[in-house]
Amino acid sequence: MSVREQAKQARQGSRALAALSSAERQAILEEIAQALLLSENQQRVLAANEQDLEAARANSDITPTMLARLKLTESKLQTLASGIRQIAQQPEPIGNVVRRTLVAEQLELSQVTTPIGVILVIFESRPDVLPQVAALALRSGNGLLLKGGHEASHTNKLLHQIVIDAVARASGGRVPV
Repeated sequence: MSVREQAKQARQGSRALAALSSAERQAILEEIAQALLLSENQQRVLAANEQDLEAARANSDITPTMLARLKLTESKLQTLASGIRQIAQQPEPIGNVVRRTLVAEQLELSQVTTPIGVILVIFESRPDVLPQVAALALRSGNGLLLKGGHEASHTNKLLHQIVIDAVARASGGRVPV
């Protein structure tokens, strides 16, 4: 799929997300958190991460600090799931009136929070960023295009699939992914 097609799909997804209720978007995040904690998924993610770590260790340009950022553990996956649940419990970010101004008699101007639309996030080799940013975008009703560092390609691909599958399950296919 071309980048243009991905952007169009993200735009459709953002509109579908914005149309969901707060409870429905919370349910999507809960589904993602649960999926990250499934033993089978954890094993697959950690195996993919080990592939990325092995390739990174073979690269002499990778510093120990970069390796540490690249490494995922069961504990990090549990922390990710907990963080996603915390995002789900945040107050509804869509439709809040920030301020109102009476412009003229019977004419009021209101500033209301709305989703941005589609957000592009480029991040380095930190695979834990993918589910965190996805959770923030989903909660706020925004579509998302992600570009992760090549050092974490196996892990990112698997985490992306876990998020997509969870969104599809929780939304009943109403959100194009």
